Amino acid sequence: MLCMVFGQLTSRDSMRDLILSLEAHQAKYYHLGFGPTVSRRNLGTANEKRSCKIFEEFAYVLIDQARRSCYRSDFVTRAKDNLRFKRMYSRPVNKNLGVQCDQIGKLETYYSKKDFPDKIRRIKY
Repeated sequence: MLCMVFGQLTSRDSMRDLILSLEAHQAKYYHLGFGPTVSRRNLGTANEKRSCKIFEEFAYVLIDQARRSCYRSDFVTRAKDNLRFKRMYSRPVNKNLGVQCDQIGKLETYYSKKDFPDKIRRIKY
């Protein structure tokens, strides 16, 4: 089943295409949970016996999780010099570690606010 999910997530067009892409990662089979080998015959048998409804339900679960994760703000980026940021409040910092400030605020420019209206965290070193 993991192989079929891998095929769905990587948009493989055929069983042969799926096998070729899996063979490229053969050294990682154990870490991916596939087992020692993956054959076209095993995938074909599994594909015949399994209902496609399993993948539809799984796809909806993945889409739901992706939507929720898109709204989390746990990514890190380096700010440009022209960042317009309005500080709402500051958090305590340990200046011995080199942290100058830890602030929560919002972006100020029109397009920045439009694209990302939520609060953001700015940490300066």
